[in-house]
Formats: sequence, structure tokens, C-alpha cells
Amino acid sequence: MNTANLQLEGLLIALARVLSTLERRGGLPEGAIDEALAEAEVAVRRDLAARNVSAAEAEAVRFPIAFLRAAARDGDGGFQAVASAVGRARDRGRG
Repeated sequence: MNTANLQLEGLLIALARVLSTLERRGGLPEGAIDEALAEAEVAVRRDLAARNVSAAEAEAVRFPIAFLRAAARDGDGGFQAVASAVGRARDRGRG
């Protein structure tokens, strides 16, 4: 596996835990993480629509947002579990 992919995997897990801890300890109102990530997703979709990117490239850009949203909803799953959930949601047309 590409080293950059492993670094991104670690970064996503760390960020998911930081956001979860902030929300759990009252540093963020409940639902604030999902709301912010939903706004990011809309902005990314709008940006990608204005650019000439392939479907695979667009999916790659959207993956971190979908990952963090799923991690915030589904708790303490590891990277593989959350990434699989994102893939299943995408396959059902929700990702």
C-alpha cells in the first residue's frame, strides 16, 4: 500500500477521534460535526461539478468527508470498519 494512503488513514482516524471527543465533552453541540461535514460535502460537490474531474477522482475527494461523517455516527469502529460502511452506503446510493 502507498505510504501516503497509510498516512491519510492515520490522519482520518485521529481527526475522527478528536471530533468525537470534542462533541462528547461538550466542546461542540450535538450534531455540529455532521452539520459541518454536510456543508463541506455540498461545497465539494459544487466545486467538483465546476471542474473536469473523473468519477473516481470525485469519489476520492469525497471519501474523507464521508468517512468522518460515518465515524461520527458509528462510534469507535476502526478504519476498515468505517471505510466499509462508507462503501456500502455509496453502493446503496447514499454516499
